[in-house]
Order: sequence, then C-alpha cells, then structure tokens
Amino acid sequence: MIVSGTVTSSPVQGVTVASAADTNPLTGFVPVGANGQWQSKPFGVGGVASNITVTNSLTLDWSTSTYFQYWIGAANQTFQPLFANQTVGQTIRVVISQVAAAIQGLVLWPPTTTGVGGSRTSSSVTGGVDLFDVTCISQSTFYVNRLGNIS
Repeated sequence: MIVSGTVTSSPVQGVTVASAADTNPLTGFVPVGANGQWQSKPFGVGGVASNITVTNSLTLDWSTSTYFQYWIGAANQTFQPLFANQTVGQTIRVVISQVAAAIQGLVLWPPTTTGVGGSRTSSSVTGGVDLFDVTCISQSTFYVNRLGNIS
C-alpha cells in the first residue's frame, strides 16, 4: 500500500503521536499483499490462472485468480468444477475450450449453481470456446452465466 501522510492520534494522558496513514489513497485501487509487503492494484483485477487440461473434477480456488482457463482435451469428457475460497459478491470468469472435431465435452457445475441471463451449459460447437461468469451469492450458492461461444 502506498502511504502518503501522517495522522495524529487522540491524546492519551495528554500525549499524542504521529502515525503513518494513507491520507490520499488512490481511487479505484485496493491493497494486496502479505507478510508486510503491500501494494495497490486496480479494483476487480486479479490473476489469470494457467490453461489447465481437464481431468474430470478440478478445484477453482477463487483466492488465486479471477480468470480461469480450462481445456477439455478428450472427446465426451466431463468437467466438474469445484469451488474453494470464494467471497460473497466475488465474480470469476471461466474459459472452457473443447477439443476440435470430436464429441463436445460436458460441464457439470456444482448443484448449488443457477444459470442466469444466458445458460450454464457449454455450447454444442466442437472445438468451441465458452466464456462463463460465476458469481458467489453465498458461500454455497452461485450464479453462472454463459456469455457465449467466443471461438
């Protein structure tokens, strides 16, 4: 975090002290970091997870990225994403690529997901690339919106 000033504490037994404080924070930025090493990043921007080949069920750790990429590399493969470390109100984007010239893969979202706005099923296009937004409504309830086939 970028500290750009000081504030004076309330008096305790007549003594005040000056402490470092962020008196001019950057608008639209949030603090990120650990172990005393803090920085600011634009709000809503997170990491991009590497492209992972699907092997049935995989855990999407919401605390590591905001953009996940998966490759269904076998014909008629079933992908069951499992969610971990989500925060209420958080939205992630999931890109699922399917093998070309084969029977489409199937995405089985957790049973506590609801399709909104569009659909929560993958497209029927072989070799397609589907884009989904997933929003955490409560620790066990999610909205999934298929934004479309972007291939």
